[in-house]
Amino acid sequence: LDTSTGEFSMSAGTYLIYFSAIAFDVNNHRAKIVTDGGTDKIFGNNARAAAADSGMNLSMGWGVVSNSSSEGYFLKHTCQTTKATTGLGQDMNFGSELEFFSQVIIFRMD
Repeated sequence: LDTSTGEFSMSAGTYLIYFSAIAFDVNNHRAKIVTDGGTDKIFGNNARAAAADSGMNLSMGWGVVSNSSSEGYFLKHTCQTTKATTGLGQDMNFGSELEFFSQVIIFRMD
């Protein structure tokens, strides 16, 4: 994982990828996995965190990717309505505990 860009790389092989991304007050939103070249690989479910309801929920998905050589990927998250301060997740403020707004879990299958 390159923490400065958010890109994660996987060597040649077959992988099961699960991912999720949270949204708050942005209306429609969806997460997806894309290659570093911009090719869509796995789409998450359509989700709605309606601005009028002040609700927070996840777009999540899973799928299998196979690489013949090393490949870089990104988790992308698109929202219908911009909410600059908390649109991609509202802080829970549980003291010193870490806050998590998205996740990618990868299992190598071969």
